[in-house]
Amino acid sequence: MDRFHLLQEDLFAFEILGGYLYTHADLGSGSVKVKSSKTRVDDGTWHDVVLRRVEREIRVTVDSNIVEFRTPGDSTQLDLDGLLYIGGVGAPFAPLTVPPVLWTGALRQGYVGCMRDLVINGNPIDIAGYAQQQDSGAVRPACHMQASHCSSNPCMHRSICLEGWNRFHCDCTNTSFTGPTCGKDASTLHLNGTQQMTALMPEDSRTQAEEIVVRFKTTRPRGLLLATSFENSADRLQIYLDEGKAHMLIHIGDREKLLTTGQGLNDDLWHTLKFSRRFNLLKFQIDDDTAIRAEAQLGKQGILEFRTLHVGGYLHAGEDIPHFVGQLQQIWFNGYPYLEIARSAGSHQTSHQGVAPIIRVTGKFGKRNHPVHHPVTFTSKHTFVGLPVLKAYLETNIYFQFKTREANGLILYNAGREHDFIAVELVNGHVHYVFDLGDGAVRVRDTSKSKLNDGKWHAVSIGRPAAKRHTLSVDDHVTAVNSQGSNENLDLDGILYIGGVEKAQYGQLPKQILSRHGFEGCLASLDLSGESTDLITDAVVPSSLVTSGCDIYTNIHPGKKCTHDLCANHGTCVQQWNSYTCDCDMTSFTGPTCNDDRMSGTPDQHCCLDSFLNYLKPFKICGDPFLLIKKNIFCHEVFHTYFVIRNSRKLRKFDLFCTYDAATLYPLFTPYCLLDRHMDEDIDTLKENRNILTRAEPSYVACISDGKGHVIGLFSHYIPRSGGHVFNPCATSYPPCYPHHKIKQIKDYRSYEDERGLKIKPSISYGYPIACILLERPIFLISK
Repeated sequence: MDRFHLLQEDLFAFEILGGYLYTHADLGSGSVKVKSSKTRVDDGTWHDVVLRRVEREIRVTVDSNIVEFRTPGDSTQLDLDGLLYIGGVGAPFAPLTVPPVLWTGALRQGYVGCMRDLVINGNPIDIAGYAQQQDSGAVRPACHMQASHCSSNPCMHRSICLEGWNRFHCDCTNTSFTGPTCGKDASTLHLNGTQQMTALMPEDSRTQAEEIVVRFKTTRPRGLLLATSFENSADRLQIYLDEGKAHMLIHIGDREKLLTTGQGLNDDLWHTLKFSRRFNLLKFQIDDDTAIRAEAQLGKQGILEFRTLHVGGYLHAGEDIPHFVGQLQQIWFNGYPYLEIARSAGSHQTSHQGVAPIIRVTGKFGKRNHPVHHPVTFTSKHTFVGLPVLKAYLETNIYFQFKTREANGLILYNAGREHDFIAVELVNGHVHYVFDLGDGAVRVRDTSKSKLNDGKWHAVSIGRPAAKRHTLSVDDHVTAVNSQGSNENLDLDGILYIGGVEKAQYGQLPKQILSRHGFEGCLASLDLSGESTDLITDAVVPSSLVTSGCDIYTNIHPGKKCTHDLCANHGTCVQQWNSYTCDCDMTSFTGPTCNDDRMSGTPDQHCCLDSFLNYLKPFKICGDPFLLIKKNIFCHEVFHTYFVIRNSRKLRKFDLFCTYDAATLYPLFTPYCLLDRHMDEDIDTLKENRNILTRAEPSYVACISDGKGHVIGLFSHYIPRSGGHVFNPCATSYPPCYPHHKIKQIKDYRSYEDERGLKIKPSISYGYPIACILLERPIFLISK
């Protein structure tokens, strides 16, 4: 689509359809659409277009070809108001009501190519100047014709390469992949016969043209694949299976048309269905079979009205077509990939966020493999690669994979006008996405339960499904936030930095960016705004320290590789990118190789408590000193001495427990223990301190009196009951409030059991599972 101007019924527009230029005009008394070029205009050469209108008489000249026509009705004035759009209709799901006669607008097919010398009523229009004030990344003040791209076979997984203007397009719809080069696993939705996906549009839709793709796999001969609906209207478009055949029914006004194609499609194999309509011309195709073409006489000028899109079944019962049972991929409707949008949008939306549809999914998305392609290695944290400015003015779409052993580093940064910027960085092993649209910086952190600098590949997706809704997905775990303020555009400018910035520039970065050096590790599968980018060949600022391929250990000197004997006293060797460190947290030692005894005055075999009392005094939890209360109880015929540890603000309560049984740690204060008849006089004391012993937030601190140095274990009531997780009960904020010591976090005690050689079994305290540990090695650490 080239340009158009809209207001209610009056319309003026140019668009390119099938390679030919068409002119639209509506003076308020009826629209007219005329094919204005005699030959195709998508041939890569300049074409001159001149339009002249006098009242209802219109003349369009394309090169030397002249077309003259009259608008219908009696109106002679073209009443236009508002904005003149050139090249497209704005952001995704923009609230601009596109007239149904403007097919490229409904299909989201914007103009790609060059334009110059625009003159309206004798006034020259500086298109480049307007573009630089708006989307300077996607519209550039130059025109260069490049050679063909498909000859290099850029499309992966047997997808189809289509040449475009200075670009190529990969058609992935016949594959299980998506992305600019079909390198990413497509989302797969599993439906069991009672589930579906629905998309409620922000406003009523009216179209004369549709493009639909559905990829499916099933063993059932009947089931709904996709349908539209409009409240209080019989108008609909339905695509469904019946007797193993694909059916398409379109009903508009009092007319309908049914098409059927294929057979035996319930063979548990993948099939791709495509349907397209241009007013009364229909095309229906399965896989590579010959397309069914037909002409339909439809009512209401062929305008399909709908508000809701149904995938896999209707939300409410009463429809004749049963729900689909099987798997779905590649759900495209008029240029929008609804499965990908649904998966990346995060939790269920309850509002349209201004313009986006409300999408609800009751089915289950399958796990994606995230194949790696085009990897590169940043061999130093003091280098970077420069790319052209990121195209993110209206929408943000970034995808990449990374693998590293480094916990911190700047991955991506692009500055903008005034305060606008976008950045992605690693902070303490987690991905942070930071941006500013002009109303203040917003930080989004991944929800991963463990650090991501583990030497494994991780997939990162960043999106903006609506103007003020922002998503960060790491390994398909989505975090979504809504930005505040009136700004909806990201005004970027200058170089897009990948892997870091210049050394002197770190001090000038926005204060919300925490990185002070670059990324060291591997990046792969880079997708920036729908374009696959090669950091070696596409760089405008290359780096010799960025090499093709990725092997995390290839260039590591043998003396810098982890081996089993580098760290003493059961310390864990952690491989860095070009070095190693010893993690001593799970030991009672410290130092570069875990050889320095951190415990002076180690508790002896006879009395662990008195020694630990002195040892614990300097410690603080969240900045508050311990309050220790010594108690003795008799429980299960074993005499125990323990401390109740409470901070001064009473924000958390802890129990310190020691047993003379050097092999076993029993959970303290089980229901049996609290009700034990042998507890005699101490039960009254316990009742007085009920606030300490309630279910609210008790945790356990353990040591063992075996004459060896041990660390202190903390176990939470609440986290273990959700999948057996054990965590630091004091760290309620990020970063944790431990200025002088730290608590080592165990994410999953079941996997930790195998890794550390511990024997772990669940127990019950106050009705909630906790971790009962058989200590063969120290577990959980509070250390200076």
